[in-house]
Amino acid sequence: MATVARQRAGLPVSEWEPASRAEGGGWKHNYVKVEQFMSTDLYTVHEDDPVELAAHLMEWHRIRHIPVEDREHRLVGLLSYRVLLRLLSDGDADGAPAAMTPVGEVMRRDPIVIGPDTTTRRAIDIMREHHVGCLPVVQGKTLVGIVTEHDFTEIARQLLDEKLSR
Repeated sequence: MATVARQRAGLPVSEWEPASRAEGGGWKHNYVKVEQFMSTDLYTVHEDDPVELAAHLMEWHRIRHIPVEDREHRLVGLLSYRVLLRLLSDGDADGAPAAMTPVGEVMRRDPIVIGPDTTTRRAIDIMREHHVGCLPVVQGKTLVGIVTEHDFTEIARQLLDEKLSR
C-alpha cells in the first residue's frame, strides 16, 4: 500500500518517507496466511545423521523441532526435543551410545504438514486438534518453512502491544 502511494507521487525512491505501520493495512493483512510469517531459515538433518548432531543444532539455535529431509529437500520426518530427551535419558536398548542413533530411527515419519497458503486460523486449529507444537510447511513435497507455537506467541504479543497501546 505505502509503496504504491509513493510510486504514484513520482518522487525518486531516495526521497520517500519511511512507511508507517498504519500504511501496511494493519495486522489483519500481515497474518492472513502462514507464508507471511513462517520461518524459512531452517536447520535440517537427514535420516542417517546421528541424533547427537540434531541435539546440538537444537541447542545452538534454540529450536525444539528439526525437520528431516532427504537429499532432494523433501520432508521425510520431524524430530522433537522431547523425543531426544527421552532417547538420551533412557539410552539405546542394544547398549550402543544413544547419541549415535540415526535420526531416522527416532523421528516422527509422515508429520502433519500444511501448505504456505494455509490460513493462520486453520494452522492454529490443526495444531490444537493434533496437539503438536509445530507444522512443517511444504510446497508439493518440498520443505519451504516451518511454523511453531513460538511464532503464534510472537503474533499474540504484537497484537496485544498494538491493542493495549491505544
